[in-house]
Amino acid sequence: GGPKSRGGRLHREILWVGDVIREEKGRRFFAAARLKDGCVVHVGSGVKLKAESRGAFYLAYVDELFEDEDGGLKVMKNRWFYLPRETNGKRKPTHEREVFLSDQTDFNFLTTVDAVANITHKRLIASSLDDYAAQGDNFFYSYKYIEPAGLFVPVSPEIKPVSSK
Repeated sequence: GGPKSRGGRLHREILWVGDVIREEKGRRFFAAARLKDGCVVHVGSGVKLKAESRGAFYLAYVDELFEDEDGGLKVMKNRWFYLPRETNGKRKPTHEREVFLSDQTDFNFLTTVDAVANITHKRLIASSLDDYAAQGDNFFYSYKYIEPAGLFVPVSPEIKPVSSK
C-alpha cells in the first residue's frame, strides 16, 4: 500500500508539542513536533530529509506543521534548499556546507525527517565558517538559486527563509 498503510505506526511515534494553533480545511496546525529520536522540529526549523540514495539527503526549512484531514498523518510544508550538486554549477560553493535558498515549497511527511539542521545566513555566523561547519548538521547560505533561469541571487539575512502562508 501507499504511505498511509505503511507509515501509520511511524506517524504515531511523532508527537505534537503544544496546543493546536489553528484549524483550517480540516487540518490541525501546530508550532512543533517531537520526533521518535526526541528531537523537536519547530516551524522555522531547518531539517535534513532522507533521500533514496544511501548517504544522500535534502535540506529544507519548515514552514507549517499539521495533521492531515484524515487524521493521524503528520505533515510539514517545507521550503527547499538546493545543494551545490542540484544546481547548474555556474556558481561554485565557497565551502562544502554552503547551500542555496529556493522558492520551491513542498509537502512531506514528518517521518521523512532525518535530523534537525542549522541553516543560517552566512553573515549571521559569529565564528569562522570552518568552526561553524564542524558542529554537526550546520549549513549556511547567502544566495538564492532561481532554478528555471539558472540564476544565483544574493539574499540578505533580513529575507526570511520560511515561505509565506
